[in-house]
Amino acid sequence: MLLRDLDDAIRLFKTIHGSFVGIGITAFSRITPAYFISPYHIACYKNTSDLDVIRTHAEVISLMEEMGAEYGVKSPTSSDILHDKLIIDYINRLDGDRYLLLYQSYKDIELLAKIKGWKLISNPESLRTRLGDRMFFRNLVNKLGLPKIPCLLCSYNKLYQRDYEYWKNTIGGSFVIRLLDIKKGGGRGTFFIKGKEDYERVRELLKHGRWRGVLLKNIFIQRYIDGIPVSVALCITVHGVLISCIPRQLIDLPYCFHGHENGVFCGHSWGEDDIIERYRTDIQRQAHLIGEYIREKGYRGIMGIDFILDQNNRVIYPLEINARLTGAFPMLDQLYMKEGIIPMHAFHILEFLKIPYNIRINEINRMYSLNISGGHIIVFARPGKRSDQMNFPLSGRYKLDSGKGPIKHCGKGLGYEDLRNKNEFLIIDGPPSNSSFQDKFFDDPFLRICRILFPYPIHQDETVIENVVNNLYQS
Repeated sequence: MLLRDLDDAIRLFKTIHGSFVGIGITAFSRITPAYFISPYHIACYKNTSDLDVIRTHAEVISLMEEMGAEYGVKSPTSSDILHDKLIIDYINRLDGDRYLLLYQSYKDIELLAKIKGWKLISNPESLRTRLGDRMFFRNLVNKLGLPKIPCLLCSYNKLYQRDYEYWKNTIGGSFVIRLLDIKKGGGRGTFFIKGKEDYERVRELLKHGRWRGVLLKNIFIQRYIDGIPVSVALCITVHGVLISCIPRQLIDLPYCFHGHENGVFCGHSWGEDDIIERYRTDIQRQAHLIGEYIREKGYRGIMGIDFILDQNNRVIYPLEINARLTGAFPMLDQLYMKEGIIPMHAFHILEFLKIPYNIRINEINRMYSLNISGGHIIVFARPGKRSDQMNFPLSGRYKLDSGKGPIKHCGKGLGYEDLRNKNEFLIIDGPPSNSSFQDKFFDDPFLRICRILFPYPIHQDETVIENVVNNLYQS
């Protein structure tokens, strides 16, 4: 069957027998297939205030909703969700083959799925970890002849024993420290060093040889590039590499994140951007080369590539590959579906079902390269405040009176299609119901409160975004 638009994808998935279950920490993070698969199920961890509107599209089971706030795992994963008896029983009651859509796979999930007869829509952990290794990425950049940033690997002991002047002479006056033993991404274990004061601050933080409870052994140090961070989503298919449009990444927004680390991912901004447009051809060229290289290694489905745009030297540097679903989803999918375009998630799922389908890949890539418009930010916890002092608004459509506040509720909503004008925004992917907060976990600055979706390129007007976030905390 030739897939040309979203309606074609819906027709194809109607012919597939079995039950599809998205597995996520929040239900919204796995919502996309509900737009082209029916019925669709979601098994999630958190109890969030958007569950009622999500349930108009999918059946949802939430562990914290079922078990109460006393049911707690500090840093839950898909593995924690799938090993819970409640979830196991829920999945096994579903009809036909059970297909599980994961953020990323783990060995214990793969073993459990084999025992239970579940089918995983995810690349195996062994492949994912190999592709995510820093040495693999360095070799990839060298083999493909891509621009590379000076970098090196060293031990924790060497980092701690050397002073700032040593690293300034070795790698440059501004550099990035990444703690490779910290496996979770999004900025965890990353520090920007722009002078001696920054370096001494980080040495003090790491003086005990541990960070986030992890023993530190391996350090990655890279020259800091003062540029514009951008990203590209890819979907590796049997027909070739699909490449998304190019958003700005929003990093270290001071009103969103309040922790020690740097390079913290806070969202995306999609839309017309004269600077990115000048470099679009080169970014797409590099993305295609990397995608084809990864395809040869056996990878299938969605992945992401982060770049930094160095305007001073007119160079695009690839920073890393993310061999998994990325922080662009499901927002990127929503923006495409709003235009009737097949979302990448549909092709991602098809690659693991082994069901024949056809596409005109150049035509799909042409549609993916169109200038869609929108943005989203992630709002994190503000350490130092108790959860019982929080009174966040419910999810839904809001507007900000006079550009400053207070925020005003306008109705329910699930995605960009529900925003009626530029003055509205959507609080989604949370906030947690106040009864589900756990005080002992609230001091983690990476605890996500919610996402806020905007119908325009938000990097163009950060003042409004900051006012929205501040008003959300004051609600």
